Amino acid sequence: MKSIGETLREAREQKGATVKQISQDINISREYLTALEEETFDIFPAETYLLGFLRNYSEYLGLDVEKSIALYKNYKISEEPAPLEELVGQSRGPSTVPVRLIVIILVLALLGAGGWFGAQYLMQDRPETEEAAPARVGVEYRLDESEAAWKLLTGDKILISYEGGEMQMAVTLEDSKLLIHPVGGGQELSLLAGDEKILPGGDGIPVVGFRLNSIDDSGALLAATRTDVTVAQAAEVSQEILPALPIMEGEETILLAGRDEPGDFTLNAQFSGYCLFRYQVDNGDIVEKYYRSGERIRQDATESLMIGYSSGGAVAMRVSGVNVTSGAAGEVAVKLIQWVKNDEGKFDLVLFPVQ
Repeated sequence: MKSIGETLREAREQKGATVKQISQDINISREYLTALEEETFDIFPAETYLLGFLRNYSEYLGLDVEKSIALYKNYKISEEPAPLEELVGQSRGPSTVPVRLIVIILVLALLGAGGWFGAQYLMQDRPETEEAAPARVGVEYRLDESEAAWKLLTGDKILISYEGGEMQMAVTLEDSKLLIHPVGGGQELSLLAGDEKILPGGDGIPVVGFRLNSIDDSGALLAATRTDVTVAQAAEVSQEILPALPIMEGEETILLAGRDEPGDFTLNAQFSGYCLFRYQVDNGDIVEKYYRSGERIRQDATESLMIGYSSGGAVAMRVSGVNVTSGAAGEVAVKLIQWVKNDEGKFDLVLFPVQ
């Protein structure tokens, strides 16, 4: 039977994906994905993290999640030493109890009873004191890096600093749900195990994505990612390249600037609600699909990429690491992204709103 590491590695190789690519797609560190394939499980901070990452990795590779968990548990059992009594067997004593042993037991019982009554006599005049268990102090977790994973309990807080200040979110575990609510008011998120939800950014506030990997009495295992919103400069587009579709003048945005030659660029889109999304790569066939909350797409292009969507507030997009503003909830938009040669002879990757 194949081990869990061999199963994961073979599935990834059959899919033709690299660990780096999968790490970007499912927001799990390459170090942890490699550890799962190499079965170096001791690097995980806790088994709940390991099981959550194993579940996500197996789902991405199209494997049976329960079989993957079973393979890991079989590995764990095989690594544990057998109890000594199972190796040497239980010792068997005589079937009858000697009289001397009975006398010793009776003497010990009388001594024990006398000691108990004596202790009660000495303690009867002492005032009874009952120390209350100290209240748990909530832990504050900061999301200063691009991704993090935490084990959360009720009363904990998530802190996200940005250029204009700091956003604080309180955490509450309620039955099988994790509630994340901004301190001071705002949109509350409710997540069940396996749910992914996004807090849209704007005005310098980063876009924050949450995925609840598991939740039980010991806490909630939450993975978090942040994408800082950047303001791109407006472009003065040369007329050397004219798109075939009507462009809204004065609202174009430079995503990548000053390249010697055009090159491949990548669109990453993550959905926080139902959204009809369509795209056309390098003037090829138009692909259209209806996406649900938590789903993602990744698409590479060389020359141009046309995108359109039915609800701007339901999709967060990045093009080669640069955030693309999608608009408000329910807003319908069509955008064209393509390379344009500027007045200095360099190439800029420009986003055009299309009428």
